[in-house]
Amino acid sequence: MVTRERRDGHGGRVPRFDRRVVVVLVAIVAASVVGHLVVYPRLPDVVPTHWNAAGVVDQRSPKALSLVLDLLPIAMAGLFWLVPRIDPNGGNFRDFWGFYQGFVVVLTVFVCALSWMADLAALGVLPHEGSGFVGIAVPLGVGLLFVWIGNYLPRVRRNHTFGVRTSWALADERTWQKSQRMGGITFVVMGVALMALGLVSQAMPGEVVFAVLLAVVLGGSGWTMLYSYLVWRGGDR
Repeated sequence: MVTRERRDGHGGRVPRFDRRVVVVLVAIVAASVVGHLVVYPRLPDVVPTHWNAAGVVDQRSPKALSLVLDLLPIAMAGLFWLVPRIDPNGGNFRDFWGFYQGFVVVLTVFVCALSWMADLAALGVLPHEGSGFVGIAVPLGVGLLFVWIGNYLPRVRRNHTFGVRTSWALADERTWQKSQRMGGITFVVMGVALMALGLVSQAMPGEVVFAVLLAVVLGGSGWTMLYSYLVWRGGDR
């Protein structure tokens, strides 16, 4: 099947989503939204809308707010469609387009699953809020996502919206390539750390879980930025 394309601001060809991917995305999002509308009348007037780092409900809101959260996957899928078309280096997406399409599908499924947490908790389908099920499941899911992204990150070519996008990496191809390789390693390490945190989260106070979570995310992000700068300055030679 021939994929239609257009040119970006630098003359590169920007690929378009495969029709099969579009069908899958529309089916997933439509099924989720229709399902939410079906169960909405059965929800109590107030539903859980936020869980702390230990997986315990710490905020509830009127059920009408859940409808806004239910529509989030639609907005997100639209943004993913727009990103390659507004990126100055959108033509470079061509070299990792298969991964990008897979990423869009996986993340859309993940966000759709998260959008059901409030409904399922309110209906009593999820384990009791004090069981910490969410505190285990969400870090495991995010950790797996990070590991998957990390394995593909070294293949990402220079662009302004995806990957380790420091100013130094965007200014120099060598720095970009090395930054993506290190970013891939860092994402895998962060993913494994998040999964481990999820498994032990119930044995730790919520504040400690949050602190460790913050340290993992900020530490990994900070290291990739520092490494990118060191490469640009020639510090790894």
